[in-house]
Amino acid sequence: MTPDTLRRHVVKLREMQPITEHFERSLTSLSPPSRPSRYRSQKQHWLCWLGEYDSPGFYGRQNWNRSAAFVYNHLICAPMVLWLTEAPKVPNEVVRAAASEALRAPPRAGSQCAAIRGVIPWTDLERRLNQL
Repeated sequence: MTPDTLRRHVVKLREMQPITEHFERSLTSLSPPSRPSRYRSQKQHWLCWLGEYDSPGFYGRQNWNRSAAFVYNHLICAPMVLWLTEAPKVPNEVVRAAASEALRAPPRAGSQCAAIRGVIPWTDLERRLNQL
């Protein structure tokens, strides 16, 4: 799957996801954000991120010829990763388990994302997205 194909899937998904919203509140209570978010939702975050993935984008990417799997496996924003697992209807108990693992992980975004991906790998997520 390409990042553009992933973006087309994300467009179809519901913006608000209750487990992700609870997870974000939990993260904020543990460590308030250092700056306010530029995005009103994680869906908007994904759409903006993927919308500039075929260029250097905000981060000055050197290589943008990547797969959607690469994007998912290298993203370092735990609420964003969790939202993408919840939105295409991965079972709630699995999403809650991923959120719990992320909250138990060291309080670093990379560790939290790895914890989520450890419960919900790209192959499982891609299968769900392709069923939409």
